[in-house]
Amino acid sequence: MIPLIVILLGVTIILGVFIWYFHRQGISDSISDWASFGSYLGGTLSFISVVLMYLIFREQIRISYNSQFESVFFSMLKTLRELKTDVIDKEFGMLENKITNHFSVSFDDKNDNILPDTIRSIFSYYFNLHVDNSQIFHYFRYLYHIVTYAVDDKVLKKEDKKRYISLIQAQMSNNELLVTLFNVVSHNNQEYLKMLDVYQFFENLQSINKLVDNLIKRIFKGTEFKHFNNHSIPSVEEMDFGYENYDNEQFYLTLERINKVSNKAK
Repeated sequence: MIPLIVILLGVTIILGVFIWYFHRQGISDSISDWASFGSYLGGTLSFISVVLMYLIFREQIRISYNSQFESVFFSMLKTLRELKTDVIDKEFGMLENKITNHFSVSFDDKNDNILPDTIRSIFSYYFNLHVDNSQIFHYFRYLYHIVTYAVDDKVLKKEDKKRYISLIQAQMSNNELLVTLFNVVSHNNQEYLKMLDVYQFFENLQSINKLVDNLIKRIFKGTEFKHFNNHSIPSVEEMDFGYENYDNEQFYLTLERINKVSNKAK
C-alpha cells in the first residue's frame, strides 16, 4: 500500500509541475510540441511501469516464500499432532488434575511476596516430581522447534508470526497448554519463555484459581490471559498432609519444602 501511494504522489508531482509551468501557454497546434509532450508522458509512464514491475515481482517472491514456509510449518504441525499419542494425552490429563488439586488453596495477600524465582522453583519441583513418561519431553522438544521455526524467521512480519503461533496453540487442549506452561517454567529457558510471552502463546489458558492465575501472570507479564478475569476460589479446609502424599499435597507444603531445601543449601 505504501509504495503505491508513493507512485501516485510521484506522478501527481511530475504532472503537476508540468501543468503549472506550461498552463499559461495554451494548447499548441505544433506537431513537434505534441511529440515532445508524448515523450514526456512516455518517460513518466515508463517510470511507473518499472516500479509496478518491481512491486509485482516482490509480491510474487513473498507469496512463493510464504508458500514454502507454510509447507514446512504445517508438516511440522501435523507431526506434532501425531506425537500426541493416547498415552501422552492421558499423561496430560493426569498432570492437569494433579496440578489443579495441588494448587487448590485459598488466595491471600502473602502470596504477593513470592518472588518469580521461587514460583519457578515451585512449578519446576512439582512438574518434575510427577512426570513419569519420557515421551512427553519429546513432544515438548518438537513443540519448541515449531515455535522457534516461526519466530526466528527473518522474512515474516511479526503479525504473520503471531498468526502462525496462534495456529499452534489453537490445536492444543487446555491440559496441553497448562502442562506445557509448567514445562517451560521448569526448564527456565528465558529466551523461549519470553518468546511465548511476546506472542501470547498461553492467552487461551483456562483459569485454575486465583492463586495459580496470579503466579502465572507474574511469570508471563506480557500475556493478556483471556480467561483469568473471573476467579472461583475454592474453600479448602486445612489438612495435615504428609510429605509422601504428593498427589494431595497443597501448595503451601511445597513452598515450605522449597524453603527448607534452600536453607539447608545455605
